[in-house]
Amino acid sequence: DYAPQRQSFGGGGGGGEGQEGVPPLLRIARFLTLGAVVSASRTFIGVLNTLAVKQDERYARFLELVRNRPRGTALITVSNHRTTLDDPLVLSGLLPWWMNVNPEWIRWNICTQEICYKGDLTAAFFGAGQTLPIWRGGGIDQPLLRDYMKVVAAGKWCHLFPEAGCWQFDGLGGRSEHATKGKLKWGVGKLIAHAPSPPAVVPFFHMGMEKVLPMHPETRAINNLRPNIGARIVIHVGDEIKFDDLIAAHEAEHGPLRRHDGTVPLEEWRSSAAERRLYSAITRRIQAALEALHREIKAEREAKEARAGGDDDGGGRVGR
Repeated sequence: DYAPQRQSFGGGGGGGEGQEGVPPLLRIARFLTLGAVVSASRTFIGVLNTLAVKQDERYARFLELVRNRPRGTALITVSNHRTTLDDPLVLSGLLPWWMNVNPEWIRWNICTQEICYKGDLTAAFFGAGQTLPIWRGGGIDQPLLRDYMKVVAAGKWCHLFPEAGCWQFDGLGGRSEHATKGKLKWGVGKLIAHAPSPPAVVPFFHMGMEKVLPMHPETRAINNLRPNIGARIVIHVGDEIKFDDLIAAHEAEHGPLRRHDGTVPLEEWRSSAAERRLYSAITRRIQAALEALHREIKAEREAKEARAGGDDDGGGRVGR
């Protein structure tokens, strides 16, 4: 079962636009909720722990996409998922302080409804925090993913954890049958393929959160609900990923893709077998980008350890 949500997204992309469609009380609730969560998260990840974001041209390009995109063009970020605290901790640490105070520059996300939407109070909190529910196990044709397409169609920054779960071993987690389907879930592929305007898609990989909230290596149960301090969290942002060739090849064989704004009837939201093959190709490209970033972080850490004999994870300390 699922709980449909009514949300006001406004319109437009970055640059602080799109608040005109948001009711004043909801705007205030978002500002207060996001401000409190971001402040606490930044203090925890950047003061009680050490945060290192690799500040290179790719990161500068990402910040530019957050601030300035054509109106109606969404920014979709994808990353690995180490703990249930990755959002808000990692997502808050990804932006400078001065950008975190503007709700228009803060990501939208989805969270499994049995955790984030199991009561009116939690639903109100996560809704004000720009999070929508998703039905775990509901598949790519579920109404809640269609609801998230409304945020994409509105040109917002939308984040996804396509592993669809928290994994703390070396590398990406995800599907066990990854040899045939790929490790990542196909929902992000569907959003990219059917967005009204091609979104900008940017990957990032992070390491270190597994030391903040460790899980049992076999059961994946959280060892201690109290987060640890003193960890070093490293984030590398990658280049924007393009899918024009995959979409063009699909359309050459099967005709133009349907473009959705999230309001279509459910029968029109259902995916064909050919579309599912396209989603698989899209998510495999995302998987390759995330795995490349993982190798990059490990190589930089090993090189620095070899030079200095220390324990440095690479990247540059965030100083805002």
